Amino acid sequence: MVKLENSTNKEAFSQKQMGNKILYTRHLQDDSVKYRSTYTLKYLVKGHKCYEINNKQLRVKKGQYLLINNDQIISSYAYKGAEGISLFLSSELVKDIYESYRKETENPDDFRFYELAFPRVNDAIGNSLAALYHSRTNGTADKIAVENEFLHLTEQLVIQQLEILHKGKSAKVSKEVTNENLLKYVLLAREFIHDNLTERIYLDDISRNVGLSKFHLHRNFKHFTGCSPLEYLTYYRIENAKAKLKYSDEPIKDIAWSCGFENIHYFPVIFKKHTGYTPSQYRKEDGC
Repeated sequence: MVKLENSTNKEAFSQKQMGNKILYTRHLQDDSVKYRSTYTLKYLVKGHKCYEINNKQLRVKKGQYLLINNDQIISSYAYKGAEGISLFLSSELVKDIYESYRKETENPDDFRFYELAFPRVNDAIGNSLAALYHSRTNGTADKIAVENEFLHLTEQLVIQQLEILHKGKSAKVSKEVTNENLLKYVLLAREFIHDNLTERIYLDDISRNVGLSKFHLHRNFKHFTGCSPLEYLTYYRIENAKAKLKYSDEPIKDIAWSCGFENIHYFPVIFKKHTGYTPSQYRKEDGC
């Protein structure tokens, strides 16, 4: 059973109260709180919050989610206007899912989240977060549907973290660079890409913003995501273009330009390569 709760005050709870619960929070003033965690996901829709986890400082801003491991001492500071949801996952649920996906050589007690701020994108996790938030804020929360979404999201989180763990173990890293640091670079690159989907950006721009050479950025980004930074950029530009073709009457050349495609004559070629349709065909078929 998943509990649903709202809060406009300081988060005050014990570890026993946090198992399998969704807390929708809107801070009407600056708040700070200290507590011992269960497995937790913090998704911020507005504003920003700061966390200290075992002396590690983490800042989460709008559109990001933070993962926290079980049995950690957490200090958090929320600024007035911050709004989002917290998903508290019982250790029993997480370990049960982990048992279904772990390799035989992996210890059942070794599962841990990467405690980093992840950008929410339109993947299985991002879509579930958006659905959980909007169902509650729009007053359309169906308890059975929310519980199913909660379980699906928890499963996707465990799968995501295991994939990162396995890819991290096989990544070529120097003694000075940890897998967590490599993942930070990849997440920074993803965030920069999503913040600049409509801008004219190139690998040089992403590399400069992240602080990693083009070679290492390309290699590690592809290692963790399965595609290069520019392939990732193109995919989400195409997704934006598909939405505009389906839901707007904008001329195709304007859509191409507004989605970051500098060469509007090349846009139909790359669009067809990704979708199997030209932009005109896609619009005519009402989004296929």
